[in-house]
Amino acid sequence: MPKPMTLLTILPDVAYIAQMKKGSKEHTFAVESFKQVNGSFIKNGVLVPKNILKLFEKLEKTEYAVVLPDDLATNAIISVEETTESKVSEYIEKTTLPSLGITPETHQVKHFTLTQFKGTSRVQLSAFEKEVLAPLRAAATQFELPHMSVVTISWAAKSLVSLEPSVTLVQMGGVLYSALQYIGIDQTAAHEIDDLDAVAESIKTLKGSEPSTQTVYLLTNELVEETLTEALSSTIPLQQLAEHSDKDVDMPSFVQKMMEVAMKSLAIPDYSVPQFALEAATEKELEAFVAGNLEEPDEHNKDAGEDTEKQDDDVELASDTSVESDTEDTSIPTPTTPAEVAAASAVTSVVTPVVAGDASKDTSGTKQDESDTKDQEDSSEPLAIEEVGEGAQNTDAKVQKEEADQAEEQPPSALEIEDATEQETAEPKKESTIEIQDKTVKEITVDDNKKNEDTDKQDQSDADEEIHAPLELGDDQSAQKSELDTTEEDVNIAQFAHAESSEDERQAAKTSPPVVKKPVIKNETGTKNMVKLLSIVLIVFLVTVGVGVGVGFLFIRMKAGDVSLPTSTPTPVVEVVSTPDPSPEPTPEASESAQVTTSELDVLILNATSTAGYASSTKADMPLGEYNSIDTGNATGEYEPGMYLLTPEDNPELLEQLSADSGLELVAGTQEEYNTEDPSGEYNAVIVLAE
Repeated sequence: MPKPMTLLTILPDVAYIAQMKKGSKEHTFAVESFKQVNGSFIKNGVLVPKNILKLFEKLEKTEYAVVLPDDLATNAIISVEETTESKVSEYIEKTTLPSLGITPETHQVKHFTLTQFKGTSRVQLSAFEKEVLAPLRAAATQFELPHMSVVTISWAAKSLVSLEPSVTLVQMGGVLYSALQYIGIDQTAAHEIDDLDAVAESIKTLKGSEPSTQTVYLLTNELVEETLTEALSSTIPLQQLAEHSDKDVDMPSFVQKMMEVAMKSLAIPDYSVPQFALEAATEKELEAFVAGNLEEPDEHNKDAGEDTEKQDDDVELASDTSVESDTEDTSIPTPTTPAEVAAASAVTSVVTPVVAGDASKDTSGTKQDESDTKDQEDSSEPLAIEEVGEGAQNTDAKVQKEEADQAEEQPPSALEIEDATEQETAEPKKESTIEIQDKTVKEITVDDNKKNEDTDKQDQSDADEEIHAPLELGDDQSAQKSELDTTEEDVNIAQFAHAESSEDERQAAKTSPPVVKKPVIKNETGTKNMVKLLSIVLIVFLVTVGVGVGVGFLFIRMKAGDVSLPTSTPTPVVEVVSTPDPSPEPTPEASESAQVTTSELDVLILNATSTAGYASSTKADMPLGEYNSIDTGNATGEYEPGMYLLTPEDNPELLEQLSADSGLELVAGTQEEYNTEDPSGEYNAVIVLAE
């Protein structure tokens, strides 16, 4: 049995060391041993040399495949208007790479053609900057580790995908890594695990840019799966490939599944995963690395490192996988002692006084200091005075302004109305003049004495109404309105009553009021009733005449024999003759040509896609014992995406039978395509997998 290969996955805050072994089935692998080392290994997209060195101290001298995050590499799919490999390579090396600032001196580059269509080649371009990999080269050389290869997470997850194009979403550490899997790798992204809204929007964007995207394959925990399923339910289907169980305590199931998938992607050549060989560091690089990054740790760190190494030796898959390293501490800080809390509060309580009203000299602390010393700031007198003082000034100004506005808008209260009434009584002439002007009564001229008398009566009546009116403290405005309405009615009545009295006296001398009024009332009432009665009579008369004329005319025509009354057309009676039911005849059995005898069929399955082993996997899904022979191969013709059945002649029964046995939605092809794929006519049916 060959020696198992070991995967070294380096993430920003954790590293996984998984020793793999072959599984019971072909092209399957299992985790033999597993270690987890916590520490800060990547910061701001750069490997931390000191912690990488400490990590490599824990490694055994064996072959490793190093898996790094996608953001440390370049992965893109580009289009080149060439078809031959030599011209494609020449175009990339002389045009594409220089335009991107990529040279052999600065980067390790790999490219290969994915597909070719109508004179255009889609090329996968992957590159690692040599400076990024320098800490790995130096550490591997320092500890004399054998051959190491480097690959990115999304390429390691390549064997997850069964339908393309699709999206892979892998949870490693506290980060979710996504990529568009379309034969190659494109549109890679990384999101924090607590920012699932951004992950959902990123997947929606990928679906919009590539509408043919089939599925999102997940290797995540259950919480991420539930949240994304709800957010993307109407956009794209999701498929979880990690099998969650209660055994996830030792190692999360999605991490274990990722290790198995990564080993499968690297071991099967058909996946064409670009693996970058980790070159040996030069003496100059090694000297610079040791001089600049290998500072001697203090005694505390040495002790911690020794303890961690002892723990690492005992960690396996079935044991505790949480291993503390002597790298940068990423755990939650321990609670401080009461003395430390008191010291911190004493420091944070020292606040520079702020002069009230001088906003430009406000020197409040940061948000973190405010949250840490909330109690101290609440008891700080300068801050409290400043906040309360400014708030009080603003509040007082607003209250005064509102009271002034209300004083202008609101009517006077009941007591103010009584005072105003007394003033009106003391100055009747002035008030009466105002009342007349406000009511715009200009056409009526009355003597001053009569005006004064009317005004006195009006004021007296207003005062009586005010005394007896049921006023309340909260109804000042309604009381004022009722008073003004009463005053208006009294003034108008008094003036018009005086003016009308003189006119009535003049009319009384000319005509008698009873004689004039009675005829007017009777004439109006009688005329209306008479018009209604005449209208009804006229309508009835016209209707009667019309009906009589019609009936008479019809009678005359009938009598003369010209017109006969319309009679109902007799409905012909159809005699129902009972016909004896024909005796059931046996249904003729299908002819031999209509029946499909699978045991006599020779079937050829051809792969028209770039997915290796597609035809063989389809063959495995069919009932091999029911057919004479089933062979596989690659298609020679070009087809649109779909599943096709090519036969010498149209045979719907055979199409239905093969669709059921293969589980594919087959579509009948043309005779010309059949002759292309099977020119000798050796097979009864040819299945072409073009999707």
